[in-house]
Amino acid sequence: MNRLSIIHKIGDLSEQNCRNCKIRRKLVRELPPGNTAPVDHYCQNECDIGIELRKLGGELLTISSSRRKSKIAKVIKEEQDMSSVKRGPVPKDAPSCGLTKQIYIEQIASGETNASIERAWGMKANTLYEWIKRWDLKGLKAETAQELLEGKAPLLRSTSPTAKAIEVKAVGLSNLNSQRDAEQVKVLSAKLLDRNAAFDRLLLENKSLQEKLAEERKIVAEVTEDRDQWKLQSNSYREDAYKQGLEHNEALQAISELEEEKRLLLETLERAATPKRDPNSTYQALVEFGALQPARDNVNHPAHYTAGGIECIDAIEAALTGLAGPQAYSTGAAIKYLWRWSHKNGIEDLRKAAWYVNRLIGEAEA
Repeated sequence: MNRLSIIHKIGDLSEQNCRNCKIRRKLVRELPPGNTAPVDHYCQNECDIGIELRKLGGELLTISSSRRKSKIAKVIKEEQDMSSVKRGPVPKDAPSCGLTKQIYIEQIASGETNASIERAWGMKANTLYEWIKRWDLKGLKAETAQELLEGKAPLLRSTSPTAKAIEVKAVGLSNLNSQRDAEQVKVLSAKLLDRNAAFDRLLLENKSLQEKLAEERKIVAEVTEDRDQWKLQSNSYREDAYKQGLEHNEALQAISELEEEKRLLLETLERAATPKRDPNSTYQALVEFGALQPARDNVNHPAHYTAGGIECIDAIEAALTGLAGPQAYSTGAAIKYLWRWSHKNGIEDLRKAAWYVNRLIGEAEA
């Protein structure tokens, strides 16, 4: 495989396997922040995909080294053939960071952008654009760059200071003796190989960091989603508790009303057990004779209990004969509300009477 194919294969393996690796994500969560050595050890020595990526990286470095060795041999040969040319000043036509025209073409062919190349080589913003104009590579696309590398277009030679020392331009090496030139070429070629190897490693590390960043963002998104769900559930529980509190208060109020009614009914029953009137009373005799209208007594003889010829309490006493306890109480309460409903509270008294009748049915069935 050529250099570009290996780079594409490394990218595909990383995208398909490393991005969503559950084991890697688990190790990252369990380790303290900043301690990635165990994760790197697993990925490089235990994971099958990681081992294959290391092999591909080795092949990539080998291909890069072979290509540069062939270029160096060509440089040495050109230097020997051009030893008669006088040495002149070396013009500066490449940035001091070491980026060359040839390396720029290779990186554009591999899919990099001007901005990513600028960041990877530590150049200031928009600095690369000036060198692109000098190299006459403005608007270079990945397809054109690949054609240049494959020989379909004329191969562009590097013009950086380091590359010029290696390529042996006629203006730079004619007055050097062959032994010193050879040594200088070896030193410069070694530096160039080290720099390119370091750059390849930086590219791989940058890709790994991008993957880690994507994983961390995914984890943050999951945590945020869980937090929102818990917040919604908490609000729902709070609303349920509020509704239950209202229902509880309503139940307590209803119980209080029933207790008051029970108290009043018991008082009524107690009064029913005592003599209601004095048969020898002149007032009662005149009332019974019809000479006097009975005075309204809302405490002892309310109008809504005395309508008709029979007073409600007398009817209750007669109806409770043979009953005792809860049955006697429920029977008396039901009669009381049925007796007065058309004279006092209407439908409300009928509902209360029905409540006591249902309670009496439950007591009778128990």
